[in-house]
Amino acid sequence: MMNPGRFLKYLGWSVLGLFGVLLLWGLAEPYWIDTEQEVAVIPDLPSEWEGQRIAQISDLQVGLWFDNTLTIRRIVDQLVQQRPAAVLISGDFIYRIHLTSFERLD
Repeated sequence: MMNPGRFLKYLGWSVLGLFGVLLLWGLAEPYWIDTEQEVAVIPDLPSEWEGQRIAQISDLQVGLWFDNTLTIRRIVDQLVQQRPAAVLISGDFIYRIHLTSFERLD
């Protein structure tokens, strides 16, 4: 059986390690770009939309940590290369409202 002092030491290091992993995840995850391709069957879709590609982006988190402008630029560059017929923006677009965030949106 482990003595209480040693147990508390290991517990403390484990909690500190878990906190460190969560902190790194929270700092890195907003800068990742996750790309998925889906095929949708849409009844009564106009023929001119048949075979067209639509991009949907979300969770941009403008205003998070150090803003997110570099990631947004990378996303825009990918969209320009892929040339979808339409781009839909949804969910968590602005994380925290700052005057600079609105100036950048303009």
